[in-house]
Amino acid sequence: MSAESSVLNAADRPVPHRRLLQAIIAAFIALKLIYIFTAGPIADEAYYWMWGQHPGLSYYDHPPFQAWMLGLVDLVLGRSLFALRILTLVT
Repeated sequence: MSAESSVLNAADRPVPHRRLLQAIIAAFIALKLIYIFTAGPIADEAYYWMWGQHPGLSYYDHPPFQAWMLGLVDLVLGRSLFALRILTLVT
């Protein structure tokens, strides 16, 4: 038996409990999506959203890009929890 044939590719190796791992990952993704669309804004999100309402070249302790993006999303999608969190999902 040659060395090449005895080495299995990563895709060919059996993964123990593959279905269980997939179910756990799916559950974590579902919980994250539920949290994103049901939990209220946290303090930092509200702070950045407020900056997005008043665009500037810089802010007290942060660069302006996040505020600019939230301001743009606010213009396009309006004011909603989905609009506030869409940048989190995109990035």
